[in-house]
Amino acid sequence: MGLTHWEADFTLLSDGKDVTEAIRRGVNEIRFTDNGAATKQTDSLDITLYSEVLALPPKGVTLSLSLGFNGNMVNKGQFTVCQVKSSGPPRKIQITATAAPMNNARHGYDATSTRNRTFEDKTLGDILERVAADNGLTGRISASLVNIKVPSVIQLAESDLSMMSRLASQYGAVSKPSNGFWLFLEYGAAQASDGGFLPDITITPDMVSDWSYQEGDRGSDSANSSGKGKGKDDDKKWKVSKPTSDDTSGSIRTKYYNESTGEIETYTVQHDGPDIDNPHTSADKESAKGSADTKAKKVKKAGKKMTITAPCTQEMLKLTAESRITTQGFGKSEDRRWQVESIDWTLNSRGLVASFSLATDIQAAGGGKGKSGKGKKPTFTLEKGSETTH
Repeated sequence: MGLTHWEADFTLLSDGKDVTEAIRRGVNEIRFTDNGAATKQTDSLDITLYSEVLALPPKGVTLSLSLGFNGNMVNKGQFTVCQVKSSGPPRKIQITATAAPMNNARHGYDATSTRNRTFEDKTLGDILERVAADNGLTGRISASLVNIKVPSVIQLAESDLSMMSRLASQYGAVSKPSNGFWLFLEYGAAQASDGGFLPDITITPDMVSDWSYQEGDRGSDSANSSGKGKGKDDDKKWKVSKPTSDDTSGSIRTKYYNESTGEIETYTVQHDGPDIDNPHTSADKESAKGSADTKAKKVKKAGKKMTITAPCTQEMLKLTAESRITTQGFGKSEDRRWQVESIDWTLNSRGLVASFSLATDIQAAGGGKGKSGKGKKPTFTLEKGSETTH
């Protein structure tokens, strides 16, 4: 049996114009980082190349990247150039672009700019529709979230990225601008923007060049341990109580205002870990439930982690952040179902390499149908003026 020769390739469009060959002549490295929404970081594209004559792209240019092998290309999304650097000799050009719009001067949109506004008695679908439109994007939201009523949201000197991330933490969701959409989907569901489940694959030791595994402390989560995503909804504000016994069970508690009684009550969820309290009081029971349930999922996801670096294959290219990977043959503890927190795709003279950062899959086995595409959970696309009640 002959060996299949995998020749890595890419295509790059700049504001719709094919610039692949111009970039290919001097390219040193292309690196695309696909971040899961739980990391609270936008997807990014970094291109390094050498050229004495190539003009620097202006900030705000839209780049469209595809990666693949032997002409079989996979679209990896659109990115807005936010930084350009050059140095030499020889003349080296470094281009950085992000999935979130960040150039108000060129396109009129910047999801990182701070705003002051209030949303009163709106649904999550209403809020997402407005925020997405304000940033030149189309909102897509899980059906289970679209009609949830939000009594009040105050955006005070806060960016749209930060506010939507805060709402996601409160209502059991993940928020992420990606490829022309602003996604607001169920946390941990491995759900694609069209409502289908993301693809999943099995990885064995013979497929990888490097891997590592770790088990974390009970009660920690990815936001606490990684330092990512600091902001007004920073998970470090949650108070973790030291266990008073060897009992592994504990409670996650969030206080909320009961409008009908005028009293402060507590929503509690049990989990395998210490007692954890949210120091903030939620506006209502729905947001308190979402906040506590999401925290429980984060703690569970962070209990075990694994990183894998591997020569990329065509099957791997179909994966995105939030997809699922099953490890097999690594060891009793290491073999399990994982959810992808982030992927680094690196293309250079050595080929195309994929680096996966994995966290515990909190969904029951069989909960997603990534390979078959069956079992969709509906999402709604929110165009300007659309109805969000279905």
